[in-house]
Amino acid sequence: MSVFSSLSFITPIYWILAVCRLITGIGVGGFGTIYFVISIEFCGSKLRPYASPILSSTFAIGGVIGAIIAWATHDWRLYLIIVSAINFTMLIAIKFVAESPHWLLSNGQVAAASKIMQWVVYFSKSDVPQSFVDEVVATSVTMQTGKSEHVSFKALLNRQYLTRLMLLCFIWFTTSGVYYGLSFNSTELSGNVYLNAALSSAIEIPAYVVAGYITERLGRKISVLITMATAGIGCIILASLLQAGVTTYAALMGSALLAKAGIAAEYAIIYTFTAELFPTKIRTLAIGVCSQAARIAGLAFPYLFLSAHPTIPPFIFGGTALLSAIVAFGLKETKNTVLTQ
Repeated sequence: MSVFSSLSFITPIYWILAVCRLITGIGVGGFGTIYFVISIEFCGSKLRPYASPILSSTFAIGGVIGAIIAWATHDWRLYLIIVSAINFTMLIAIKFVAESPHWLLSNGQVAAASKIMQWVVYFSKSDVPQSFVDEVVATSVTMQTGKSEHVSFKALLNRQYLTRLMLLCFIWFTTSGVYYGLSFNSTELSGNVYLNAALSSAIEIPAYVVAGYITERLGRKISVLITMATAGIGCIILASLLQAGVTTYAALMGSALLAKAGIAAEYAIIYTFTAELFPTKIRTLAIGVCSQAARIAGLAFPYLFLSAHPTIPPFIFGGTALLSAIVAFGLKETKNTVLTQ
């Protein structure tokens, strides 16, 4: 990811630039899935609802910083140089990231898992006796006995998981499409494009705070419904204003930010919800499949703005968001559940 991001500003040939950006995008998507799964597997059921919002907040802060860098540079090559330099700092940070004890136990690496759990207990200053850690490890090993077979995509086609995977793929598809559609649309509204882009990212930060709160209080399913409905209503208000010929910046930007806040909060919630609906053996694979559905929508939805009428995209965004809120009812609630191996 960092290497191809760096090559993007070096090459003078367009098709090489396009390939570098494509590979960089693939790397970003893969990295995001992996670091989220590792983070969520370190959290207990009480802290899990806040893990995704905290991680997502860093994404929003990056969006604000990106808008500021773009405003300050006004040059795409210089912009890529600065962003690529930031990317390389992750290579240092990764050295300090421990492997998930869930994954280690599910793959029979008992000693390594026990060592990491002892490290977590020590640095969190928890009053947890070593005997309890040993008991958890022993129980997990017992549960994994005879279940160390190679995991493939076929495991997701099991009737137990296939229906929820299909529902989640549709929700992820809608979430990503609406999210990136609104992000691209922020620069099409009146006003300063850099300010609009910064506001579009900044509104996500309080949205993530709300997401963590309602997820813990109300549960995952109802939280997805509320946030998706908020995004849908915001999009329909925006479309209605455009259709009525309203040009007031505050009205248009306000409805767009309402929709962006709703879909950003839902994005944070659906990550946690998806992780809790699948066992460790196929959790990363399931999130990866959902993420692919999301990437397809993120690629396709912004092109809706090439349509003849500016009201068509927000109406589509609003309709699909409201439909996804209904689809969420087909999923089971996972509040206060323990991550399964």
